[in-house]
Amino acid sequence: MKGSKKRQVTKAEEAGGDTKKLKHSHHTENVETHHVFFEYFLKVSRSEFFKTYFEKKHLLCSHGDPHHFSSGNEKLHIPPIQWSTELMLKHAKNRPLHFGTDISVVRFDKEKGCRVTYKSEGVTTPAELKQCMDSGWSVRFLRPHEYMESDSAFISLMEREFGCYCGLNSYWTPAGTQGFAPHYDDVDVFLFQMEGEKEWRLYDPLDEVGVLTRHSSEDFQLDEYPEPKYFFTLKAGDVLYMPRGMVHQGRTTARTHSLHVTFSANQMNTWADVMQQVAAYSVGVLAANRLEWRKTVPLDLPRVLGIANSDTFRETAGVTPLTELQKSKRETFLLQLRERVAEMTLLMTEETNLDTSVDVYVKESIRKLQPPSAQYAHTVPASVELDAAARVRLVSATCCRLMMQYEGEAQVVHCGTNSHVCLQTEIGELRFEAVFAPAVATLLSRYPKFTQVSSLPFPDFDDPAEVAENQLLLVETLRDSNILQKE
Repeated sequence: MKGSKKRQVTKAEEAGGDTKKLKHSHHTENVETHHVFFEYFLKVSRSEFFKTYFEKKHLLCSHGDPHHFSSGNEKLHIPPIQWSTELMLKHAKNRPLHFGTDISVVRFDKEKGCRVTYKSEGVTTPAELKQCMDSGWSVRFLRPHEYMESDSAFISLMEREFGCYCGLNSYWTPAGTQGFAPHYDDVDVFLFQMEGEKEWRLYDPLDEVGVLTRHSSEDFQLDEYPEPKYFFTLKAGDVLYMPRGMVHQGRTTARTHSLHVTFSANQMNTWADVMQQVAAYSVGVLAANRLEWRKTVPLDLPRVLGIANSDTFRETAGVTPLTELQKSKRETFLLQLRERVAEMTLLMTEETNLDTSVDVYVKESIRKLQPPSAQYAHTVPASVELDAAARVRLVSATCCRLMMQYEGEAQVVHCGTNSHVCLQTEIGELRFEAVFAPAVATLLSRYPKFTQVSSLPFPDFDDPAEVAENQLLLVETLRDSNILQKE
């Protein structure tokens, strides 16, 4: 394939999208400025957080400064978290908000022991929303980052730290009230108190089902959790981390309202989810390559398989046993299923199959990521010329994935053209010939270090002119895809 090249086209270009024009900002961030999230917000090192707290117990940190979050830190490349009661009401005036999808207005009814919803459908008006707030209703405002660029950039920071899709919601609660019943969530929660204060009660799960749960709970009754394991008051400038499955409830004090935002991580990002992808991919491979896997399910299979058709159930329940013919068919179908399970298990353990399955899993995560921020990511604008001497890097180690599912092709999927609204746009896909893979892999492996364009490897080429041309072709394509930074 020596000398074989093709111009890459991004999804945005195919759709006729515009490339944004930005003033270029020299970005000299190095290894030391990474992973500052934990020290800046939680006052622990990254290693200490994952060793001591992550998935184990909560972590509470007080900064004593109500503006700690909204200020950000330009030197450390930490964008400000910008959200307030005023901003919430402002955006409620500027854009229709649909109950259930954009906003939830709720309160906790102590007598009923459950959460009560004001409305589950329709569009709210600013006057109606303000009236609800004045009448003791709590407001959950979903996805503030769709309105605030800095909040989207902050999510990107978290996505870089946790290597997965992260989300954001805000919660406003009037003084002396409670909006939600005790419950646990299916995400790791980072709660940032923006205004006022709120009392929190934390509990361990009642059983192992709630430990590191993959699904949020229903509302719990107060008598199920009479005594909290932890009780404290969060004030503006405080941060609380809660692992998935930790039961919690919050109530405002009589002194003031409360506004907090919750950044969430690791939703459906477990070993179980990876294995679901491995199994699904393996079935797809077998179905594509094995005729037996594509044959129609026998008509009698549902009639003789299933728990209600098992000998154990029928004997215990006093149900008439299957006929000898039905039993024979049952044994045949069970054998066929076991053979396919064994075939699938063998394929699932192959290294190439596992690598490809993980690539597909990561691709689905990248599909949900926030795009690089126009204001904070410092990506190279299309108007900036690149040359062999330029030193470049990817905007993050998680912004793209090099995939090599198809012979002779290197595919790069990326978040550069994603929307702030999750899954609203197609994932960015770049298709190169396989000879580009070493250069892409070099950029990924060297992050956060910068790499000189002329040093990007193209081992299949002997002609220096062809190497230089391909090096520029690669970095220009990554630049146009909004995922490249320049030193």
